[in-house]
Amino acid sequence: MKLFSTKQFQFTILILLAMSLNLNAENNIVSVSAIQNDKRIATEKDTSLLETKTPDNIDFSVTIIGSGNPQYNPERTQPSALVQYKGIKFLVDMGNGTMTHLEELGLSGKNSLDALFLTHNHIDHNAEFIPMVHDELMTGREFLIAGPAPIDEMVSYTKKFYKEDLNYRMSGRGKTFDENNTKETVKVLKGGESFEYKGVKISTIEVPHSIKTIAYRFDVDGKSIVITGDLSYTNQLQKLAKDVDVLVIDGKTASNRNGAGTSNQSATSNQRTQSGGQQNAANGSVQAHASIDEIAKMAVECNAKTMVLTHLGTQPVDLDATAKRYADLGFKGKVIVAADFLTITPDGESFMLTKTTTGTSTPQRGQNGANKNSQTSTNQNKSVGQASGQQGNPMDRFDTNGDNKISESEAKGQLKENFSKLDVNHDGFITSDELKKKP
Repeated sequence: MKLFSTKQFQFTILILLAMSLNLNAENNIVSVSAIQNDKRIATEKDTSLLETKTPDNIDFSVTIIGSGNPQYNPERTQPSALVQYKGIKFLVDMGNGTMTHLEELGLSGKNSLDALFLTHNHIDHNAEFIPMVHDELMTGREFLIAGPAPIDEMVSYTKKFYKEDLNYRMSGRGKTFDENNTKETVKVLKGGESFEYKGVKISTIEVPHSIKTIAYRFDVDGKSIVITGDLSYTNQLQKLAKDVDVLVIDGKTASNRNGAGTSNQSATSNQRTQSGGQQNAANGSVQAHASIDEIAKMAVECNAKTMVLTHLGTQPVDLDATAKRYADLGFKGKVIVAADFLTITPDGESFMLTKTTTGTSTPQRGQNGANKNSQTSTNQNKSVGQASGQQGNPMDRFDTNGDNKISESEAKGQLKENFSKLDVNHDGFITSDELKKKP
């Protein structure tokens, strides 16, 4: 007796597969076919696939304002990360392009920041420190500035050098600028400090790099975010980042050449001793950046739940290979490859943050939590390694009139600064072909 027709049998198999995929997703195990579907959704341009929620519903998060490094990259601005907690906004580092991105998110003027933190004084991390202090002084609000020396001298310099400029600009608002009567609090950090500001506990530690570098931990309501800044391997990081929910780290992907760390001749033996860094036996220098193996080791030692790889170059990102590489090295948590505007919550959710018409920042997510401009990958082990790709083709972000080319008025940030270089035929527009040929 024939119980099922061929079509009925095929339909039954499809139903069982769908139920299996849903069950696997609930148990944090994703199959290859589910990942491929996520990739399709993640790159879909139909905005009807996106859902939004107001920032008030996100109690605690970190947004990657800039995911790049000193190399020019139109898809990544220089390092910066925004920690938000119930409307309180802390910015860690402010490389070139930070202010443009903050403006794009509506985070300026009356909606400006509550605190500025510096990890270290390399130009790709502090290029916009002085103009941001300048803008904060104009608000007349109380705010915190913290980081390694000479951060106090940098603030004093800004107030003295721009005294006339600040007075001129504030006079238009019926105010005057008095450099001896401002409301900022400046903390010069050595590493090891712990304090509270606006309801958030902030802890610090010095980490090894070519110059003095401070890593930060933000704790609130039993949740935690750590931002390391640049660093080489140190077994001391776990003292700061043990059991952290989100570890934003100076990272590498599987595309990096050999995944090796880089050495810096100027780093001193004293810096290495104080912060537990690795010394190069050949020349006595200290590695400025950790290798993939060392990054994985630190993440495992910290027992991080989600690791966000940032400070990335222009190399292409192989999402699956990156997730697998870190899984093979023993890291079992989520792996996310940072992108500008990517937001991550302590529970591992990630989405792209955009500016709404009302001037506030609103997250946009694809179905199943997939990012609009990113992709997900899996390590095929007991837990899923999620890798979010680069923020997508600049054409999608900057071509506001849909003519498949970017005019100089449409370009923003580093893309605008390098417009003449990218506009190869000098016709006043950047095309997709010209973007592929970027210097």
